[in-house]
Amino acid sequence: MVALAALLACTRVDTDETDTVEEPLLGDTIEGFGAGAVGGDVSGAVDLVVTSLADDGEGSLRAVLAGVTGPSRVTFAVDGDIPLASSVFVPSHVTIDGGGQVTLTTNGFHLLDAEDVVIHDLAFRDVAGPGDAIGIERSHTVAIVHCSFDNAGLDPALPDEFVSIVWGSTDVTIAWSSFRNTDKVFLFGNGDAPPEMDATIRVTLHDNVLIGNGRRHPFVRYGRVDEYNSLIADWSYKHEKTYGVRAAEGALVRLENDWIEQHSDAPDLTLPPELALALEGSPWVGAVTETDDARIDAIGLVVNDERIVIEDTGDAFERPYEATLRTIDASWRSRIEAVVGPR
Repeated sequence: MVALAALLACTRVDTDETDTVEEPLLGDTIEGFGAGAVGGDVSGAVDLVVTSLADDGEGSLRAVLAGVTGPSRVTFAVDGDIPLASSVFVPSHVTIDGGGQVTLTTNGFHLLDAEDVVIHDLAFRDVAGPGDAIGIERSHTVAIVHCSFDNAGLDPALPDEFVSIVWGSTDVTIAWSSFRNTDKVFLFGNGDAPPEMDATIRVTLHDNVLIGNGRRHPFVRYGRVDEYNSLIADWSYKHEKTYGVRAAEGALVRLENDWIEQHSDAPDLTLPPELALALEGSPWVGAVTETDDARIDAIGLVVNDERIVIEDTGDAFERPYEATLRTIDASWRSRIEAVVGPR
């Protein structure tokens, strides 16, 4: 089975703004596989308040989440950085609202056997591990919205990804968020779980900004990922590899309506250097270009109307939900960066 089973046409970028009609980018829509997540926003939920920026102890984020006994809404009465000595476990049926003024540093969240979780308006910075900024394991129905992720994994000793979704975790949406300055952005399926388990992974990525990273925008094994209305730009070497999107082990990846723009020091892709296009036992595409005139379609990478054929990658999976496909042009490119991240 061909690993990169779907690369649908990314909308060609039009840099002529004269005919552009600006559509509102309000950042208030959550679509896709994780759109059903409500977290603690249900009748009878308990309101819990974080009152300390300490790693642990009374009023800390760690203590508040450890005390959850049912549907809960977690907010913050303090602003600033919370340096975490280790990952904080997030239970089921919880909404964590960072209020746009709280940043988790050094470590982040771990969802293990959790369901129905919403995390929004929270920042993650300088993640040194040992965990990822958000690790999702054997969990489902999760929405990560209006968050920012900055600086992780630039040292080989640091954790792999900003967000990992593994061990059969499914029905996750990541939207209206920014991801910058790491080597590896997303890992969906880590190869440790049985293939039939990770084949159930379903993730929607929409209206996100991924700039200045190394690779894995995302890297997917076995599962299905739908990425649209996203800006993927300026990736370059951090360690041993650099590329845009990779799929392996029968994963199905649908890229549509994305702006894909490589750093100016990228290789000349009118030739197929190994850096840009490689098989490594399963097809993947770097989606790399120096120009705004690039798209990915079902049989390869197109640069300046010259097609570089990888192989026939088949058809994309059909979305089981409605998707709002925006007008992806230079005006959108400038506005999306102002909308993503904590509000």
